[in-house]
Amino acid sequence: MVIHRSALALAALLCLSVHHAAAQTKYSLKKGQVVTVSGNKLCGLIKSKWSPVKKSGKKYVLDKKDKKRCASLLAPSALKKSGLALIPSASSLLKASPSASKLTTSGTAPVLKDIPTLGAKNVFWSPGFIDTLIASESATQEQCQEFFVGANDGQSAGMLGCYSVQGVGYSFQSILEGGTSTCLMKGLPTKENLSAGAIRVEQGSLPSNDISQLFAIPPGAKDRLVKVVISNFQEPGDGNGSGGGGQVGFMNIHSAKKIAAKGNQYAYNLWFCNQGESTANNYEETSVSLGGVFAYKNVTSMQANKFQNEITAHLTKSGSSVVFDLAKERTASSSGEFQGANFKSLVTVLPSNIITSKVKESFNGFARSNYGVASFSGSDLSNFRVLSAALKDVFSVQSMQAGVEFRDSVYVSAPTTDLIPLLADVAIGTDSFYSQDGTVTPDFSDKSCSAEADVTISMDFSSPLLQQVFMSCQSDRLSNMGFCRSQELFQAQSKCVPN
Repeated sequence: MVIHRSALALAALLCLSVHHAAAQTKYSLKKGQVVTVSGNKLCGLIKSKWSPVKKSGKKYVLDKKDKKRCASLLAPSALKKSGLALIPSASSLLKASPSASKLTTSGTAPVLKDIPTLGAKNVFWSPGFIDTLIASESATQEQCQEFFVGANDGQSAGMLGCYSVQGVGYSFQSILEGGTSTCLMKGLPTKENLSAGAIRVEQGSLPSNDISQLFAIPPGAKDRLVKVVISNFQEPGDGNGSGGGGQVGFMNIHSAKKIAAKGNQYAYNLWFCNQGESTANNYEETSVSLGGVFAYKNVTSMQANKFQNEITAHLTKSGSSVVFDLAKERTASSSGEFQGANFKSLVTVLPSNIITSKVKESFNGFARSNYGVASFSGSDLSNFRVLSAALKDVFSVQSMQAGVEFRDSVYVSAPTTDLIPLLADVAIGTDSFYSQDGTVTPDFSDKSCSAEADVTISMDFSSPLLQQVFMSCQSDRLSNMGFCRSQELFQAQSKCVPN
């Protein structure tokens, strides 16, 4: 009788267990509603919130382990109301993670954007070295060695040190220039600008009669195409202005139905035409997935100059702001053809405050490929500094490798820096990145300069209010980042590598 009751109890327990398992809710999740986080774990979008999930057949069930793993994911409705206004500036890709270990250097390394003004010869070589080399009738073997990189610790960082820093700067110069259009669009549609007459609604009506909602997500299935007529726009130092001072821009905000079908929470594309021309010369595409994956592409074609830039990163919430997630990798690529030169790069910013960069370029009949690793600090462009670096470089048929770090007042050779072993991660001779040049083939065929817009606004950049927006966007850029290609350095190099 005891055995019989035990058997009944066991059967009841098994039945209860099976019933409990069967009662666990299963969810069918669509595109973009499942994301992989650290450790290849899954998070699923359930009832408009990210929750830990695991596979159960073709569906998903809640995973009660590690409930905090989805906490850093951007809320799927984070950009619903403000949209474009919340997307962070591309320059904040270079922000250092405060939680990563920091390299201690003697002295304060120069801010990257200041190096062109300081002069590369004063930053990567010991004082007077370049002037002495240029003035010499014939360079010694020791001078030529130090010109490229000092063989001994503490000698000049040299040309390899210069390239290790330039590779980061030049890559981001093109990327940040391409992002100026989005920066302007973010700052222009405000009630203050509208009231002051700096911007005007020329045709159509504003969503909810609110200028700040101009670039918000349109409900339903129809995109919102906004035409922007720009007057008196002029780049600093350009006496003729950009496109004669007048341009026409089009910004297409993807509808709620379209972004849902693609697993996004916000997306737009933007293109510009010089007034009177039928073909666009610049376009940008941006999307943010439900889980916060940020994807950006910019293509520009100005006469013989062509550029293409792409960014992939993750967004997260910080207080009321949306920012790049510094705990995850951020990648940026750039390709360009200009004045007979050719350039391409692939930069990855790691959570450890390390930047890796692949560069391939050709200029003045010379070809160069290199791979670099650099440690950095800074919260924005105003204080972004490269602290140390390692580079391996293939120039024509010559291969060299160097480690450098900043000490006291200049970058110096540091052959034993901890970054040197990281160069083994990439083989320039076999890595597919180096197999092709940075050719850019723009296609503007679907970017009409005469498209019918839902709303047309005009902007007069002679307005002090719009000038403030423009100058703010200008400060978020880099310029003259080809500082290793100065005429003085070519003169010095000719002493060691005769033409």
